[in-house]
Amino acid sequence: MRVLLFGSSARRGATGWTDPAPIGRLLDAACPSLVIEGESPGGGADILAREQAEARSIVVLPCPVDHALDGSWPAAGHRRNERMFRLRPTHAAGFISGRVGSPLSRGSAGMARICANGLPGYPPIPLVLYRDDGIELPPGSLRPAYDLLRLLWRTTPEVAAAGKATRDALDAQAAGASPGDVAALTAGACGEVEKVMREQPRAAPWLAVVAGLLGR
Repeated sequence: MRVLLFGSSARRGATGWTDPAPIGRLLDAACPSLVIEGESPGGGADILAREQAEARSIVVLPCPVDHALDGSWPAAGHRRNERMFRLRPTHAAGFISGRVGSPLSRGSAGMARICANGLPGYPPIPLVLYRDDGIELPPGSLRPAYDLLRLLWRTTPEVAAAGKATRDALDAQAAGASPGDVAALTAGACGEVEKVMREQPRAAPWLAVVAGLLGR
């Protein structure tokens, strides 16, 4: 597992991510072989990610902006983010200051879009976004949950049962099944996801997004 970690830095008056505990918990669960981080000179999530990874003897690959490669600001940050993604992380996590639903910075939003959508020749990867008060969930419920499970299946085939249960709920919804039947299938899918979280703790941070979507 190669995890890309990014998030808020204390630059240009912004509030950087200050809590190392959620980063440490993710690393303890995922046990990655490599952490890729942006080495922001403003500190914040990048530096905490490096410190937490090094404390666990995890190899860290810092990717600061290099103007020879990335050009000048403001586009340099986006180009650096693309370079990080082309290092082929298998999973991504963002640690972004602010409450759930509050705007993301341009840099964090751009990195999240790259992870969620991929780049030409580089497919999207599972993404979890942590805010000060919890996990940021994408809009919707069944479709985003199923799409995330499909991404996780590439690295964690054991999520297949949860994916099938979620697809059954999605198909029932599309076929016009009663709200009660869809709700029952969705609850069953959430139960499958929670079971996989217990059995596959390395995927748990990303499965928590799926569980949150299904539990809406």
